[in-house]
Amino acid sequence: MNARSTELMPQPVSLTSLMKNQNQNDGQRSVGAEPPISRADRDALLRYDRSRVRAVKQDAEAYGAHLLAQFEQQLAREYSFDEEATWKAATESAAEAVKEAQRKIAERCAELGIPKWRGPS
Repeated sequence: MNARSTELMPQPVSLTSLMKNQNQNDGQRSVGAEPPISRADRDALLRYDRSRVRAVKQDAEAYGAHLLAQFEQQLAREYSFDEEATWKAATESAAEAVKEAQRKIAERCAELGIPKWRGPS
């Protein structure tokens, strides 16, 4: 490596040197730095921030109440089997299957000599 390439490499910085530089700059404003905020401005910003937090909390609570009401409406809704063609067809098909199964069970009970009143229900 030549002397020029070592100039371009970053030099390690120790924590103590950073602290010394910070302590030397305490109380001094650097060029282009923001002016210190006044107490009244700081208080106004805090009041604004608190009001925004309250507003956001109220919005969240209102939205939560809305979601809960929507969920309760969905939960209370009752659907009829014949409300939709697919449901109606499926219900009718299931009813036919139940009747067929009951007929087969009754036949088997008759074969085994089981009275109707004692057969599976």
